[in-house]
Amino acid sequence: MCKILLDALATCPKMEYLYLSLNGVGDSSIIKICAWEHLKYLDLSGNNYTDIGMAEIARMISRPGNNLLTMDLRCSFDITDIGAIILADAMKSEHCCLESIEIYGSELLTNESSNHLADVCKLRGIDMDIDV
Repeated sequence: MCKILLDALATCPKMEYLYLSLNGVGDSSIIKICAWEHLKYLDLSGNNYTDIGMAEIARMISRPGNNLLTMDLRCSFDITDIGAIILADAMKSEHCCLESIEIYGSELLTNESSNHLADVCKLRGIDMDIDV
């Protein structure tokens, strides 16, 4: 992701809606994005982050003061079951207020991660669309 764009976004610390679909967002960019505390909607679909980025997202959604309600992680092809399971475990945190998530399009996700994600009962919507 372009450093100039990240620097510009950093001047908007109260941003609530962030659409970064197909922007080349990698793990290092995820770390910076997850520092924002007011996000309610985050679209990271079609980007290049891995389970490392997923672990950072998991830390963000489980910290006190987190406001994220909806997250789109579709077609992030480097996410594996490990990252999805880390995310599912974080969603069980009392601080997580996530209501809806889309996470599909990675051939590396299997029934193992879909079962963990399905166990998160507080979600109002989940779209996994995992072929087995």
